[in-house]
Amino acid sequence: MGDDNRSREELINELKELKRKLTKLELAQQGQLQINENFNLNERRVTKGSEKGKYYQAFLGSPDMITISTIKDGRFIEINEAFIVKFGYERHEVIGRLAHELGIWQITSERDLMLNEIREKARINNF
Repeated sequence: MGDDNRSREELINELKELKRKLTKLELAQQGQLQINENFNLNERRVTKGSEKGKYYQAFLGSPDMITISTIKDGRFIEINEAFIVKFGYERHEVIGRLAHELGIWQITSERDLMLNEIREKARINNF
């Protein structure tokens, strides 16, 4: 919301969209939505014991801090409970925000190193 030239109506529409996304994320956390291969929320119900539901529950409940964010700019798409505990943010305060806005990557060159490793090895361990 840093653009002061936006109209009141645009800001209200943006807020409504953010609330809609937050609701979907909260439902996903409760296991009532399914995550598709791109980690976008899909409004189909997760069947108990489904593979995607299992992975999502493992993601949320992992004791290790895990996030899903865009490669382009580090915008958070999803975070797990360990992230919330470590940084003290609520989910709605993080989702949709950039990592540098929250001070997560204070040294941006470290993020660049991590991205290079992901591009080269298609995975990251103990970074």
